[in-house]
Amino acid sequence: MKIKIGYDREIDRYVIYDNLGNTRELHCGSCLEICIGNCWIDTSIEMRWCAGKGEWYLTTAGLNIEQIAHDGCTAKIE
Repeated sequence: MKIKIGYDREIDRYVIYDNLGNTRELHCGSCLEICIGNCWIDTSIEMRWCAGKGEWYLTTAGLNIEQIAHDGCTAKIE
């Protein structure tokens, strides 16, 4: 299923949106593929804690979850 990634401030979590308007929360360890240009890149989402605050990140070096959500990159998840 092709989806877009976004951030839901109400639940402080990244979510995926499908073309039918459905949403699904991403949790630590959720695996997905992100399309950058014409390439699909495997990754997963995790959270690191620093000074009592959680920060979401993608496990693949060079991928920035905030930028990907902002750009509306296409993703795939099972």
